[in-house]
Formats: sequence, C-alpha cells, structure tokens
Amino acid sequence: MNFGFNADSYWLYVDLTSFTHSGNETVLELDYSFLDFADAYFMVDGELVNHQSNGDGYPVSQRPINNPAILFVPPSIFDNKLELYLHIESEGAVKAPLVLWNAKNFNQHNHLRSIGNGLFVGALLIMMLYHLFLFSVLRELSVVLYLFYLGSYMLLQLVISGQGYQLLWPTHPEWNNNLLIFSMNTISILGVSFGYVFLSLHKMSWKIQLIPLILIINSIIFLSLQPFLSYEALILPNLLTIAVNTIFSVGIGFYLWFKGIRIARFFSIAWGVFILGTTIYILMVLGHIPINIFTNNIIAICAAIQMSLHALALADKFREERITAERNITQLNEELEDRVTQRTGQLADSLEQLKITQNELVQSEKMAALGGLVSGVAHEINTPLGVGISAASLLQAKSELLGEQYSSNQLERTEMESYIAVAKESSALILSSLQRASDQISSFKTVAVDQSHDALRRFNVKQYLDELLVTFKPKLKQLNVVTHIDCDEKIIIPSYPGLFAQLFTHLLSNSLDHAFKEQDRGKITIKIEKANNTLSIHFLDNGIGVSENEQKHLFEPFYTTERSQGHTGLGTFVIFNTVCHGLGGSITHESQRNEGLRYHITIPLQQEVE
Repeated sequence: MNFGFNADSYWLYVDLTSFTHSGNETVLELDYSFLDFADAYFMVDGELVNHQSNGDGYPVSQRPINNPAILFVPPSIFDNKLELYLHIESEGAVKAPLVLWNAKNFNQHNHLRSIGNGLFVGALLIMMLYHLFLFSVLRELSVVLYLFYLGSYMLLQLVISGQGYQLLWPTHPEWNNNLLIFSMNTISILGVSFGYVFLSLHKMSWKIQLIPLILIINSIIFLSLQPFLSYEALILPNLLTIAVNTIFSVGIGFYLWFKGIRIARFFSIAWGVFILGTTIYILMVLGHIPINIFTNNIIAICAAIQMSLHALALADKFREERITAERNITQLNEELEDRVTQRTGQLADSLEQLKITQNELVQSEKMAALGGLVSGVAHEINTPLGVGISAASLLQAKSELLGEQYSSNQLERTEMESYIAVAKESSALILSSLQRASDQISSFKTVAVDQSHDALRRFNVKQYLDELLVTFKPKLKQLNVVTHIDCDEKIIIPSYPGLFAQLFTHLLSNSLDHAFKEQDRGKITIKIEKANNTLSIHFLDNGIGVSENEQKHLFEPFYTTERSQGHTGLGTFVIFNTVCHGLGGSITHESQRNEGLRYHITIPLQQEVE
C-alpha cells in the first residue's frame, strides 16, 4: 500500500492466520525504512498480546530486532486466529509494503542484503581512496569535487539503507530526515559543480554558464533553509531539484557529445543512468509504480553504475589530456630538434672559439706572470748597472783629463796618483756591480727557462725558491711584505721545475695583488715537507682573506671581484690546473675574513731521473 506524501496517520488491519500457523517462527517486514512511526499490535484469538514499536522516529534500542529495516516479530503460538493492527505515521511518503518471512528465510535474505549494502559502501570507500590518491598526484579540481560527491553518495546510502541510523547515530532519530535532506542537497551541489569543471563549461557562453550557477544557488538555498523548515516541506522540492539538476547534466553532456567533445560520452551515459533511477524512485515514492526489491534499491543500483561510469569518464578525460600532451610534446620535440640541428654548427663553432679564447687567456696569464718576473729582474739589474755606469763614466772623464794633461806636458805626480786612486775605486765598483747583475740574470735565466720548458729534472727545492723570490724583491719591498720559507735545504726532488716556478709565481702574485691592500705589514709563509714520495706544500698569508661565498668560486676561471682593476680571474685557475693537471696533485684551501688565506698542496714525486 502506498499513500504518497501525506501527513495523516493510518491504521491497517491484516489477518495473518492464513499466512502462517501456530509454532511457525516468522518475521514481519515493513519494506520501507523511511517511516517515522510504525506501531504493531498483535491480537491472538481476540486478545492483545504484544505491542511493538519501530521506525526512524524511535531510538534503535526500542526496535524488536536490531536491524536497519523496520521489522516486527509476530507471536508464534496461537489457537484460532492471529491478527495485526498496524498504525503508521510519517512526515514524508507513507507506504506500507508488508512482507511476512519465515524466520530462516529472512535470516538468509537479511544476510544477502547486508552483504550487498556492505559491498556497495565498500566499493564507495575504495573509489574514494582511489580518487584521493588520484587527487594527490594530479591536483585536479574535478577529482576533488568527485571525491566529495562520492562521500555525499555514501552518506545518502547509509541513510536510505538504515545502516547509518543503526550503527552511527542510534540515539538520534531526528538526524535521519535531516541527513537525508543534507545529503540530497550536497549531491546536487557537487554533481553540478563536478559537471561544470569536468566539461570545462567556463569556456562556453555565459548563458550556458548561468544555468549550473542557478542550480547550485538553488540547492544552497534549500540547504540553508533546512534548520527552519520541516522535512515534509523540503522533501518534494529537493526531489524536484535533483531531477532538474540531473536533466541539465544529461542534456549538457549529450549536447557536448553531439558537438564532438569525446570526454562527454561516459559523463552523459552516467547521468542518463542516474536520471532513469531517480525517475523510477520518484514514481515509486509518489505511488505511481509498485514497491519491490528492485524499485526499493534502484538508487543504489543506478548510483553504482553512475559512479563507475564517472570514474571511466575521468580516466577517459585524463587519457585524452595525456594523448594531447604527448602530441604537443612530440611536436615541440620536432621543432626543438630542427632548431638544435640548425644551431648545432653555430654552437660547435662558438664552443671551439671559446676554448681557443680560454687557452689564449690562460697563456696570457702565464706570460703576464713571466712579464712580472722580467719587470722584477729589470728593476734589480738596473741598480748595479746604474752604479757601474756612474763609475765607468767617472773613470772615462778622469782618463780624458789625464790624456789632455799628458799631451800638454802638464801632468803632475799628484794628479797621476789621484787618477790611479779613482781608477782603482771605479774598477772595483764596476766589477762588483757587473757581478751582482750577473747573479740576477742567472737566477732569472733559470726560472724563465724552467717556465718555458717542462723538462723533468732534479733540483733543490729550497734553493730554487730562493732564486724565484729574488724576482719578487721589488714588489715585496714596495708592499712591505716579508717571506719565510720553512724547508729543509737538503730536499732534492725529481719533478718539473717549470711547473713549480709557474705555481709559486702565481701563488705569490695572487697574494701580493689581493691580500695586503689593507695592511701596513704583511707576511707570506711557505712550508714544504717531503715524505713517502710525496711533497706537501703549505702556502699561507696573513692578508684580508676570502669570504665564504668567494671560496665557492675560488678556482673557477674568470671569477674575480676586481675586474675593474684589470684582473682577469685566471690566477687561481692556473694554480689549480698546474697542481691537479700539470703535477698530478691536489689542492685545498681555507680562509676567513681578516685571517688570511691558506693553500694545502700535495704533489706526488716523479720517478728518479737517470
């Protein structure tokens, strides 16, 4: 029996005698769980023997059987007659489909129904977890909307099946109707929003965009009115709203499918299935079609199909987007390959030119260091040569004067003695000055020849460094920098003296150029040790040091903080290459601001020269 939406209460009479017999255990099911109040009065042989209350208006604890469905337990023992007087009342649709079960058969049916409901809810949970993972990967708004859409569907299923009332809120019967309205409105809002984002309706005309906006606002209004209006006043408008939203979703889906938008096909079919199920359910609620196991569960059946198709629609959309992205990437790759092919030759030429330029700059840096040696030696030689020239000039003038006096017979003994004294003194000065210049030239010759020839030979390290430092005396004196060499005078090694000269020339030049600009007196210490065919060199100055950021780039070519002052940034790069590539060693550094810079160099010694 179906009375539709009616606020009246009804009394039903059923003679159960012809449907059962004494001693038979039965279960009476009122197969519509949305009744607020259902009271069963059982009469045995004309006398009231049992009164049982059920429905979602009573707490679960008052139910005769703890079950989501509305169940009653008729008396099993009677003599002549078993009668039922059923009183029903509800705010929503009033229906009373009665089923009298054999207790054993009901248990089997109830078990299967519980499994079905559990599978449906489990499938919803699995789909929610899957789309939650999908959202964590893709960060798509359509996925998160569908995720909440599934959650609203699960809430609706818990309300419809009665499992939510039985298990989650058994002491709050008033929640049943409220949560039904709430879940219906959230399904409407999220369903339309999902379609709007999924089908990219924001790219269509403003008229089409306006329709889903109106539908969403309508559902939001119904949701906001829920605390103020009764369930009876809201249920029919909400059902009609769901119907309109579903019709819109189906219509726009088929329209876009017809326009050639491939992703709309699964979407349209899914909403078509849902509108079919909703239509059947509404017709059942309104009393136009009979109540049976199919119509009672049509929402769950269509929902399962719809959500599966929506999942396929999402997968199809992402597949289309992936194919489009791959196509675009392929096209971009082809364009890039063409550009690369066009520019490879240019880049190869540019790279070769850069290598040539870099080598030229490195060689220029080496020659600049050699030029510094020449300048230093020239300065050192200039002093003794100047003294020698002055002595020679004085001796020449005295000799010319002596010759004139001798020619004119005016030469006297005292003048001859004076000339002899000047000649002795000048000769001594000339000889000492030339000897000093000769020593300077010898040192320079050794270093200069070594820097231009990488021949392997044995040499004394301490002596070699002393000869090299001679060329730096003018600059050391100018900057007021002293040097200290801590090296055993007996260390003789087989190696490449030219590379050693190049290494120490750049170490000294780098310190003198950068370290002592803010000091009145500086110091450079060189400590050298030999052990196990390895030469350890510790070079340190007490200058301004190098910042932490500058240390990261210390050995990079062309890195300098003083380019405006003519520095190329290749000095430390040459030091690194000389140690690591020329001598096969390693170099590290450490420094702090105003605490100097320290280099630690380890060089493996070459085989002995025969």
